[in-house]
Amino acid sequence: MEYRLTAMGRDLFPVMIALRQFGERHLFGPGEEHSVLVGREKGLSVHLDIRTQDGRTIGPDDTVLLKIPEEE
Repeated sequence: MEYRLTAMGRDLFPVMIALRQFGERHLFGPGEEHSVLVGREKGLSVHLDIRTQDGRTIGPDDTVLLKIPEEE
């Protein structure tokens, strides 16, 4: 029997990819071997980018948090 993700599990997928990329970037030594997440169809490695509505890739210096105004 194959495990099937729930809707909640599918929504968590980008979070897991982000954590994986963080670990690959910061927790392995140079040249240290580790598993690679690849796309099923072509076998290409998976990378997560943060994008705006118009498709531009952005980073932490390109964002600002807009707070909800307090009710009076």
